Amino acid sequence: MVSFDLDMTLLDHKTWKIPDSAMEAIERMRGRHRIVLATGRDMDNRYSEGLKELIRPDAIVHLNGTKVTVGEQVIFEHFFSKETLRELLTYCDAAGYGMGITVGWEDFYTHPEVISAMDVARWGRSDRDFKDWRKLLEMPVRTLAFVGNEEQAKDLERRFPQLNFPMFAGKTGADVIEKGMSKAEG
Repeated sequence: MVSFDLDMTLLDHKTWKIPDSAMEAIERMRGRHRIVLATGRDMDNRYSEGLKELIRPDAIVHLNGTKVTVGEQVIFEHFFSKETLRELLTYCDAAGYGMGITVGWEDFYTHPEVISAMDVARWGRSDRDFKDWRKLLEMPVRTLAFVGNEEQAKDLERRFPQLNFPMFAGKTGADVIEKGMSKAEG
């Protein structure tokens, strides 16, 4: 089994592409090794499914270990505490922070304007289908994404010590994971 991270390992964030050399190496290993992606992303949502189709992994450790799939079969899941989820989202809404997730083709975020501004800065446009973030309180949520700066992430770490907030490459936000969960745990 050979495991790869995606962002800033296989995927070059300067070009938003996987270099040909990395794809060639994966293809040489295929058949002799199981190819596994271990990523903070949900490889089943609209922003990642093209990369999943390109890499064609045998298994994926998604969302920092809170969802594990072999082929299309989910073999492990961990969901956020509903109480923590409610407290966190309510705080972010009041503080003006962008927090939420993309599920399939729908985006559930507090302060969609924060998320749209990040998209425009990165890609020149935002075409998200924002839904009411409160629907997350009724959904099974594994992890969240925070969009903001390091100072805001530190504020969240102080207020929510039961959570980890590892910053994204580029320091434009963070994954939000319950303590005890990780890619290694998944």
